[in-house]
Amino acid sequence: MAWRVALLPLAVMLPAMAGSINLGVRHVLPIYPLLALPAGYAVVTLRPRFVPALLVAWQLTGSALIHPNYFGWFNELALGHPETIAIESNLDWGQDMVPLARACQQLGIQRIGLAVVSASDMDRIGMPPRYELDRRVAPHGWAAVSADSLMHARHEYPRAFAWLAGARRVIPVGSSIKLYEMP
Repeated sequence: MAWRVALLPLAVMLPAMAGSINLGVRHVLPIYPLLALPAGYAVVTLRPRFVPALLVAWQLTGSALIHPNYFGWFNELALGHPETIAIESNLDWGQDMVPLARACQQLGIQRIGLAVVSASDMDRIGMPPRYELDRRVAPHGWAAVSADSLMHARHEYPRAFAWLAGARRVIPVGSSIKLYEMP
C-alpha cells in the first residue's frame, strides 16, 4: 500500500510534463502534499535518527541565510544564480524595486538607467530620474538590470548588455536586480 501512495505525485507530474506551457511551479502545486506523505513516512522509519534532525537544521540554516529575500530564493542547487533555472514570475515580480530605490538614495544616485520588470510607481517609491537602458550601448553612471530583463534580452540577442562586464562596481539588490556603476 505504501508504494501506491509514493506513486501519487506521478499523477500530477506526468500530465504537467506532457504539456507545453511552462509558467513555473504553480502548475504542479498539488504535488507538495503528495510528496509530504512519503517524506513523512521516511522520517518516521528512517535510521539513523539524526538524519531528520540534520535535514531540519539544513532547512532552518538555509532560511536564515537568505533572509529577507525569500521570494526569489530557489535552493542551494541554483548556486546563487536562480536566473539560470527559471525567470519571469518564478523569480521577478518587481519585488526588489523598493530596495533598489533605497540603495539609490543611500548611494546618492541622481539618475539611473533601468532594465527591470516592475509595475511600481517609481516616483512614489523614491526612485531618482531614470531612463530605459539600451542593451547594446553602455551608459555612463548607474544602471540597474533585473535577471529577467537580462535573460530575455540575451535570448533575443546573445551580446545584449555585454557592456555590464566593464562595470566598476556591481551591487546585488535583493534576489533579482543588480546595480552597476559604469565608467
